[in-house]
Amino acid sequence: MPTTTPPEEIKRWYNGYTFGEEVVYNPWSIMCCLSNDGRLDSYWIDSGGTALVDEHMLDDKIQGEIQALVAGQTVESVVTRQIRFEDLNTHVGLYSLLLFNGYLNPDSKTTEMDADICRLSIPNNEVRIIYRKRVLDWVARKLEISTDQYFGFVRLLAQGDIAEFEAELKTFLRECSSFHQTGPKTAELFYQGFMCCMLDLLRGYYTVESERESGAGRADVLLIPKSPNRLHGLVIEYKVAPDKDSLAATAQAGLDQILSRGYATKLQSYPHVQAIQAVCMAFCGKEVSLKKALIPA
Repeated sequence: MPTTTPPEEIKRWYNGYTFGEEVVYNPWSIMCCLSNDGRLDSYWIDSGGTALVDEHMLDDKIQGEIQALVAGQTVESVVTRQIRFEDLNTHVGLYSLLLFNGYLNPDSKTTEMDADICRLSIPNNEVRIIYRKRVLDWVARKLEISTDQYFGFVRLLAQGDIAEFEAELKTFLRECSSFHQTGPKTAELFYQGFMCCMLDLLRGYYTVESERESGAGRADVLLIPKSPNRLHGLVIEYKVAPDKDSLAATAQAGLDQILSRGYATKLQSYPHVQAIQAVCMAFCGKEVSLKKALIPA
């Protein structure tokens, strides 16, 4: 079980569980740390699997809340201490299991009609890795490709090959069948998950900043190269078009927004950035339109 620090007012609520004054320690992680000369790592991840809940976390019905948790938001759920195997098919059963196994933190608790209702969040970055992987698995499943294929085509952005990235993305969307069949709400959820996973995979190459002020507004995403050997940065906007006929216009409007509001200003302050790609992706159904422009650094 991962290390977690329940808020003081919540500690007494865990009937049958014993907590220290401040922290719950994970003995496995401590022993592994000591045996590796004090090196800090996510040792607890190797102490057990999450197979019991993995499939349930890939369900369309809960994916929106999983993505919200990854984004640092909270979700609210009734929580019960009595969990049966079949209860994992319900929000209450799944969230209760995640909470009592340390995969969620209770930020607050209220009681209504004799039901305990908790506002839940991801406890730390180690656990967030698991949730991010589940979102990636969900997106890859919707695209009907492997996670390795997904990483391969996202890496095209890191290499600055925008044209090939666009071609691959269009192919994946047109050939997949699952997400579009379930309606526009799930399609929009897919776009959000797609962007979340894409940016997460790019963190190895870039410092990712979302909704940060740059120029005369807030860019959806700024990708700042981590290495001085990587010479190009990216500014990315993401739009959902109302219909397929307006895809190109929506993408162009997003690109014009990047240019007119000076979203590349912050990237231009980094001396090692020699080129800046401005990209707007507009989605609708199984179609996508990209508009791009090269901005002088």
